Amino acid sequence: MRIRLILIFALLFGCAAMRTGGKGGDGPLMVRARTTAAGGPMIEAELYWSGNKRVTEQKKQRMIFDIDSKTVTVVDKQHKQYSIRSFDEILKQREVLNKRFDAMSQQQRERVGLGKPITLKPTGKTEKIVGYTAKEYVLDGGPFAGSMWIAEDLQPATWRQWQQVVANAESSGYAGRQLAEAIASQGGFLVRSELTLNLGAKPISLSTEVIEVSAKAAPPDLLVVPEGFHKVEAPIQTR
Repeated sequence: MRIRLILIFALLFGCAAMRTGGKGGDGPLMVRARTTAAGGPMIEAELYWSGNKRVTEQKKQRMIFDIDSKTVTVVDKQHKQYSIRSFDEILKQREVLNKRFDAMSQQQRERVGLGKPITLKPTGKTEKIVGYTAKEYVLDGGPFAGSMWIAEDLQPATWRQWQQVVANAESSGYAGRQLAEAIASQGGFLVRSELTLNLGAKPISLSTEVIEVSAKAAPPDLLVVPEGFHKVEAPIQTR
């Protein structure tokens, strides 16, 4: 189940890349999406862009990205605790992990499902999804197989320079992070996906769908840590 949840977060939340232009502009925006893992629960989440803050709100966790302080706050609702990391810390850790991956042998890369780098190939198909034109891509390389639909005009332009921070903060593992960055490089927002993870004894199927988009600001209570929560050290990624 831990692998399923890591992939859900990586695919759904770490795949929101921002770039110049598009309908997204810089106004408030709310995106609601659902992700289902075969044999697992359906997870629904809301993503808000409100001024200089971006919030990912789920049942058990909240993530608050703040451009002004250049920090990411992760709130663990279950254990009533939170941690804070700076954008610089996240990017430096990304450099360390990338160097560690570059030093791996081919056999080691195959063990983590990355014998071949992950790339996205356009199929030429387009479709309207929640009112936005999305392009279809198929995955090549890595432990994933399947398709993704990415809308290029659904993103606030203010956040385009922080796409690597978002992709790395909300994904885990070499494969999850590489997939998140591959999607970020397309300069759009993931609105639908049907994927299979071929890593381990049994393949895992995942489906993601954006079900609502609206010009809605985040409620004030989602922009802060709940009262009474205690601060803990942020965990350090080792892969």
